[in-house]
Amino acid sequence: MDGEEAIDRVLKVLHCEDLFGTLEGTAEEKRRHLQTAYRELAQLVHPDKHPRIAHRAQEAFVALTRLKEIAERKIRAGTYGDRRPPPDARPPTVITTPTTTYRVGEMLFAGDVCDHYTCTFEDKTGVLKIARSPADDDLVENEANVLGVLYPRNAADEKFRRYLPRLVDSFRMRSDAGTLRRVVLLPSFGPWSTLEDIQQVYPRGLDFRDVVWMFKRMLVGLGWVHQQGYVHGAIVPPHVLVHPVHHGARIMDWGYAVKIGEKVRARVKRFADLYAPEIAAKEPATPASDIYMAARIARSMLDKDAPARLLTFLSTLTVQQPKRRPDDAWRVHEELDELLLRLVGKPKYRPLAMPAKA
Repeated sequence: MDGEEAIDRVLKVLHCEDLFGTLEGTAEEKRRHLQTAYRELAQLVHPDKHPRIAHRAQEAFVALTRLKEIAERKIRAGTYGDRRPPPDARPPTVITTPTTTYRVGEMLFAGDVCDHYTCTFEDKTGVLKIARSPADDDLVENEANVLGVLYPRNAADEKFRRYLPRLVDSFRMRSDAGTLRRVVLLPSFGPWSTLEDIQQVYPRGLDFRDVVWMFKRMLVGLGWVHQQGYVHGAIVPPHVLVHPVHHGARIMDWGYAVKIGEKVRARVKRFADLYAPEIAAKEPATPASDIYMAARIARSMLDKDAPARLLTFLSTLTVQQPKRRPDDAWRVHEELDELLLRLVGKPKYRPLAMPAKA
């Protein structure tokens, strides 16, 4: 199947099963098969490969990503294969609180724990998060509490808070299923991409100069968070947003965060291999735990031509024993800058090519 045939196929299918097939095996095996099928199709329909029909290729790429998210949701629910819409615990269309009326629109994507919906209020647009399972409601509650401390809704958008999402609102609501759920409302971020998005577009890795600016942004944001006494506890690819043009970054999903020295209560299972050993062992988390995970992501995003000295530097951040790892993210940032000066000289701006989002 060539690229244009793949574009036509993606744009015609109605159900994710029609695109990705039967996906035999356990839930984990189905996820692996899905990821393989998605990557193959993503390479075929990527807009950069179809300049003559770039707009149609972009539509296909967006549709492909949406169908993958639906497939992931159905695999988690155990309903993949029934060629029906995924189980939906969506909130009511209109939610009225004592201060604001929120109008909830379509689902943007299904995360590992929460569904994310468009939401309009007071001529503004946001993203409403709600846990699919009542068992995960405590993670949403924790995110509201942590962001309420780190970036409350009336806080100034100063230098370091820009690496976090502002907490617009949080409240309890009754779902269509009749259960009370905690809801978190965050700003919309438009054409930003998660590091997972980037890995899917560039499965063979990126030039190290692209990776290091993302890694540096993570270090700056984490350094400030650690200074406030918190550990994020879940620095994995879907939890880091970057802007490919402006090089901004936001560290998302604060439901796993704890105060320094506490134990992280939950993990994202599909990224279990990226977690710091002490978190996997349910031991106290420290700033070194976040630095470990950020370095593991950076290493996984590098292409085969990455400089040996950079790989050695990253290896010092991912030793197994947390006490032997650096625990000052800002100091790691400074040392990385010193290394890069020796490798490439003064930094030069490099835009990252990513498909435009609908």
